[in-house]
Amino acid sequence: MKKNFNVGQSNELLMAGKIYDIHNNYAFSSLLVMKNFTELSFEPDREWGAGEPLITITFYRVKHFTLSDKFAVSDISHFEEVGYKGPDDQNLDFISGEQHADETSHLLFRFGSDQVIRIWAERALLSECQRGSARLGS
Repeated sequence: MKKNFNVGQSNELLMAGKIYDIHNNYAFSSLLVMKNFTELSFEPDREWGAGEPLITITFYRVKHFTLSDKFAVSDISHFEEVGYKGPDDQNLDFISGEQHADETSHLLFRFGSDQVIRIWAERALLSECQRGSARLGS
């Protein structure tokens, strides 16, 4: 997967010299799934993320997408960690950091109650957005 960001510590995304602490400063806000296109959005936490922008990760030409059993039925309000797994590795007890990933690695987002989004796409782009701005097609 080609990306314009890296995973820092298991709770942050890094892009263009900026650190997005998605564990402490953000709350997961939405998941949009369409054919070959998926988008995850994180909004700033009202207390800890004041002044931070809304961020989205847009995945283009999605080739693998799975949600853990009962995703969204369980508590997904708290984001736990982000990292990587090899395509054939189903052991979710731990996920690897950037140093152990390659272009075939799936990106995993783990939420409270051990709920997981697992995704691989040809391209993934992290972007900052203003609330209410249209991003589809851009």
